Amino acid sequence: MAPPFPRGSRAASEARESRASLTPPPIVAIDGPSGAGKSTVAKALAARLHVPYIDTGAMYRAIG
Repeated sequence: MAPPFPRGSRAASEARESRASLTPPPIVAIDGPSGAGKSTVAKALAARLHVPYIDTGAMYRAIG
């Protein structure tokens, strides 16, 4: 089967770029006992990576 766009074409380049943007971001989980500083580490990591910090307690209150 032939590719949908000729190799090297602008459409092929744009298709590659759109597929790359569909790659899901990594998921990070932080585990530990109560009082170990998980939230502190999560907030610092989110700030450093420029991603939103999701407070699961607030999330559960919003949906439940």
